[in-house]
Amino acid sequence: TPYMNRLAEIATQKGGKVLEVGFGLAISATAIQGHDISEHVIIEANADVFKSLEEWAKKQPHKVTPMFGLWQDVVKTLPNDSFDGILYDTYPNSKEEQHTHQFGFIKEAHRILKPGGVLTYCNLTSIGVLRPKYNDWESFFRETQLPHLKECGFVESDVKSVEGFPVTPPAECEYYDFPEALAPTLFKSGEHGYHGLRAGAKAEEWKEIKADLTADSLKIEGHPVMERWETPYMNRLAEIATQKGGKVLEVGFGLAISATAIQGHDISEHVIIEANADVFKSLEEWAKKQPHKVTPMFGLWQDVVKTLPNDSFDGILYDTYPNSKEEQHTHQFGFIKEAHRILKPGGVLTYCNLTSIGVLRPKYNDWESFFRETQLPHLKECGFVESDVKSVEGFPVTPPAECEYYDFPEALAPTLFKSGEHGYHGLRAGAKAEEWKEIKADLTADSLKIEGHPVMERWETPYMNRL
Repeated sequence: TPYMNRLAEIATQKGGKVLEVGFGLAISATAIQGHDISEHVIIEANADVFKSLEEWAKKQPHKVTPMFGLWQDVVKTLPNDSFDGILYDTYPNSKEEQHTHQFGFIKEAHRILKPGGVLTYCNLTSIGVLRPKYNDWESFFRETQLPHLKECGFVESDVKSVEGFPVTPPAECEYYDFPEALAPTLFKSGEHGYHGLRAGAKAEEWKEIKADLTADSLKIEGHPVMERWETPYMNRLAEIATQKGGKVLEVGFGLAISATAIQGHDISEHVIIEANADVFKSLEEWAKKQPHKVTPMFGLWQDVVKTLPNDSFDGILYDTYPNSKEEQHTHQFGFIKEAHRILKPGGVLTYCNLTSIGVLRPKYNDWESFFRETQLPHLKECGFVESDVKSVEGFPVTPPAECEYYDFPEALAPTLFKSGEHGYHGLRAGAKAEEWKEIKADLTADSLKIEGHPVMERWETPYMNRL
């Protein structure tokens, strides 16, 4: 009873129309009726229990709508975005679905919950088996619940709390013997970020599309490419990209916000690639007035970067707009692979992709998990290693309410350094193991070399002792 009261409290916190799946002993149902709600819809699949529900419903203070049948059938009749709160607590129909039956429903729950609506659920027959295998509720939830919830449409940041509610099951209870029970709180978030990119658009088209360029915004083909509120953030990216001084490459000119900031630092040359003809004209005029040498380069970065030599830049700042829906979340990585080639060893890279981050970041609890899952795997494919990532900064921003492409209070400001090669790269390709037997060993008191390869050295002694 106290546990069901807690689940009812979670499910009714938004008031309004509440759905309960599973009536049972009417414990949570009675608790829900004690809250300020407008309607209480209850799905029950067992005929005897449903009769009990119908009698109970006649005596309640708030409107009750009993619905008989398996939730799998009934839920299909419920419209999208129609419930303010949902409590799911049914019994698994088979051994096969003991640990997962709730997720089949939760996928539908995500559809029928209003944006901002709240969901809680219970599956004691599963949690009683699984929870004792984990040290805490957080690790239990992350491993056994969260992956399924993501498949149901929820994102990590929708999980507002994972509560272990104290319970006292009697010794004779067959299905639960843990001193706490799971009481999760999930909210259905709305869409974040920009979803207006055109599928199938070609990069080449970008060059000649008319740019709508004002003092405060840049739009191309109606897409919001850049706005003036980004200024402090662009200043921060410029600060990162210029920390080594020297020759700096910027990809994407936009409103000249980061370009102007770069010119405020001690650099020797500022190379800027810009693909749109109208914006490039603006760049050429701007370049004439700058204190440091500017080298404007017109064209798609995909074409221009091929002409740039290896190991030639001390710093790079990449901030272009995705040319199509297909590359919204990944276009930066195509460039970053080339950036790794043209950066000097020890050179610094930073980049921005607000049209991606605005969609993806709200799905994660922190910048570290966002970066590890959505950025780092691609960066490794580009030639960077994890230790090259020196910082993953969430820089505070204040996008206005009318901004179409970003609504998160921070923006990603990463710092990556190109490291030199690590380890040994002198092994001979195609060598045969059999050859090893007769190769002359160069053996001294402090080292062993075979065929010129450094096989072992004396400094390894403490390590070998440990092994």
